[in-house]
Amino acid sequence: MNQQVEEVPGLYGGIRLEEKIIQEIWKEGFFQKDELLTVCGKKISILEPGIWNLSKEGPDFKNSRLLINGFMCEGDVEIHFYSKDWKIHKHHLDPNYDHVILHLIVFPESGRPIRTISASGKEIPQLVFLPCLYQGIEEYAEEFTLRKLAVNSTGMKLSSKPDGFENLLKDYARIRWDEKITFAKRRLSEGSWEEVCHRWFLEVLGYPRNRTKMHQLSVRYPLDSWHGGIDPEDIYKDIEGWRIRGTRPANHPLARINQYHELVKQIPDWPARLADTSFFIQGDNRKSLRIYEQRRSWKQEVLGSIWKGSRSDTLLVDACLPLWSAKKDVDAFPLWYFWPAGDFPDGIRDLVKSWELVTAGESIGNGVLQALLMHFLLDRGHKCEH
Repeated sequence: MNQQVEEVPGLYGGIRLEEKIIQEIWKEGFFQKDELLTVCGKKISILEPGIWNLSKEGPDFKNSRLLINGFMCEGDVEIHFYSKDWKIHKHHLDPNYDHVILHLIVFPESGRPIRTISASGKEIPQLVFLPCLYQGIEEYAEEFTLRKLAVNSTGMKLSSKPDGFENLLKDYARIRWDEKITFAKRRLSEGSWEEVCHRWFLEVLGYPRNRTKMHQLSVRYPLDSWHGGIDPEDIYKDIEGWRIRGTRPANHPLARINQYHELVKQIPDWPARLADTSFFIQGDNRKSLRIYEQRRSWKQEVLGSIWKGSRSDTLLVDACLPLWSAKKDVDAFPLWYFWPAGDFPDGIRDLVKSWELVTAGESIGNGVLQALLMHFLLDRGHKCEH
């Protein structure tokens, strides 16, 4: 398996996208699976994505099981950025790829589709992956990087602060904010305000290990169905594959579902209440922005006092404030920057202190952590210089 890197357009210049990111999305099932259609119009259902081939030559996933137009197909899955890559990599001459049952391509070809033919002469169905993704490729890259940083922070602790980094904090944080607004606008263009709020809110409740499953749950059970007396335990059991090993009780997905159920009972129209909230967004520090007053109001009036601490902050900075700002077409960056930080890996928080990015005794704000995360994203090559 050869790892390909492609530069694709991003909001702030090119993204150096590793094929491994696409493979990870396929492995995790972190995409829309309903009504998957091949380029030639065949319906696909994924029974088993296959075994990720990380070390050997040959297709990216082995022993996959798919239903293609109702017929059981067992074999391999190969992933490329473009359908032309099949021939560029000479897979059409390699018998090791004769058992490929699906050619997954990220981007559609412009013009006439290019057929995928095996060495044995068999035509292989192609699936264009980009329309199946429910967030931007940049967001996937950032999420996977954040996961890795959470698991292994040794590299961060050994990092040296770049010269003048403290002067770049707001610039880096602004990049993060603008990307979140772009993503929020994209989501709002694809669904109603109520359903977009419902889905994104539940996804954030799934951080860091069950976001995919929370998305599946939000699609299967739209907001209206929560008004009809659903049982949280029943809908939890209806979604398979929750990651619960080593999860603290407070972060257990069933606990999060119960909390959301309580929110919908208390405030059935909570997305409308969010839309009607009058955030004060003009200021250049916590005091002028009345952060603590607004934070108290946010927890009580929109969240029904159900979430406290960093999770309530995460819900605001990662989903609700970008959505509110996109809907209102106003720039809430100052509020987002100075708002208390949500859930971040301890390694990033420790680095803020060791790099002296905040003064002694000062609490760490969201913007500083977002800027530091952007530094590592740029440093790890997910983005090109812009």
